[in-house]
Amino acid sequence: MESTSPSAGTAPPQGLIFYTFDGVEHREPVPRGADRWDAVAEALARRLRCRALAEEPPSYDTGTRSWTLPVTLRRRLGRTETLLIPVRW
Repeated sequence: MESTSPSAGTAPPQGLIFYTFDGVEHREPVPRGADRWDAVAEALARRLRCRALAEEPPSYDTGTRSWTLPVTLRRRLGRTETLLIPVRW
């Protein structure tokens, strides 16, 4: 039997990951089977219009009791910059 749902045929999100950038918390859906750290990097790449890679898992800061994900931005002209992005899930 076919579904009449408008979202039929699309995989439901596995979950959400929340990240903070420029003082604002954003939420990003994580598709089933996708890496949540890559989802944050891809969201930042779209927002900043550059390449972004999350090469390491987040680390826990006992002082702030939060997780931070290092994301390397590769901008035009070959310049790179690493941002520590607070994340929660």
